[in-house]
Amino acid sequence: MYGRLNVFSTLIISVCIVVSSVSHAQEKWLVRDELTLPDAKFKGAGIAVLYVDIEQPNVTLSIRRINQSSLADSRDDLEELAFIGAKRDTILVDLSGRDGFVSLNLARGLYQIVQIDVPHFDLPYKLSTDNEDTWRFRVREDHISYIGTVHVSKLRSKNTINAVWLNQFATHYAELTELVALSDIQWPIAHGAGYRDSFFSKLEEVTND
Repeated sequence: MYGRLNVFSTLIISVCIVVSSVSHAQEKWLVRDELTLPDAKFKGAGIAVLYVDIEQPNVTLSIRRINQSSLADSRDDLEELAFIGAKRDTILVDLSGRDGFVSLNLARGLYQIVQIDVPHFDLPYKLSTDNEDTWRFRVREDHISYIGTVHVSKLRSKNTINAVWLNQFATHYAELTELVALSDIQWPIAHGAGYRDSFFSKLEEVTND
């Protein structure tokens, strides 16, 4: 399923996704269906690119931005991580029906996917991922950051789902490079998955030589 790049002649990625802030007003805003620079008023932002491989009809990610000053003191106790903003500021990313690359503009920083919701008819299910550092990513300012690949298997039960957050930067690098080349954005590509990537490290060495 990790197939061809879903780029159309109009330079759209594959879909657009809606990101909503969990607030009393349930405010929503649209993440464009193409690689688009953040609004000039959105200081310190970057573009986060995610590869979607889901075999369930409804999938939603809940994301919170980490207060990085709390990170060093919480390596042995992820429950003590501090987040920026209140719980109502959680970012909801609806991936239902999506496939391939999608993107959203986020402020620079470190993020934690705290929950993944995969309801299906009478099988509502929420998987908590707030204590797992593998469900983490970083967005760099003025960069196009590959933040990971989310895979949700069609195999499930009433109380379990099979969902993983993968680092497939090397696998999708050529596709992402082509996608960026087709856009008018000159920002460099960065690796933003939550752990070190030897392929990207080598790539940086070659680029800087």
